[in-house]
Amino acid sequence: MQTGNAELHGFSHLYLAEALYQQNEETEALYHGCLAMYLLEQRGATEWRQAAGIVSIIQGKRSAEEFDQALQARRSDTIGLIGVDGFDHLPRLLEQYRQ
Repeated sequence: MQTGNAELHGFSHLYLAEALYQQNEETEALYHGCLAMYLLEQRGATEWRQAAGIVSIIQGKRSAEEFDQALQARRSDTIGLIGVDGFDHLPRLLEQYRQ
């Protein structure tokens, strides 16, 4: 994926996450928010924090177990796009967002 394309890909996931969240499709918003958070952070785009905000709000509405189950349900899809290292980096990004 070229740099410009990766950034556009990240913004696409961010906008999908926002739209899905507004439609109360929180599980799908979580998936796209995580992808946006990772892809934008990797490109140095400050908008990764916007995606992290959506993910953090959804996390706050669920128990830790429910949140983990939602992440695991789309684990293979997520890994297919950002790899295992990217998937494993998501909790660190959320922690960084909260600081």
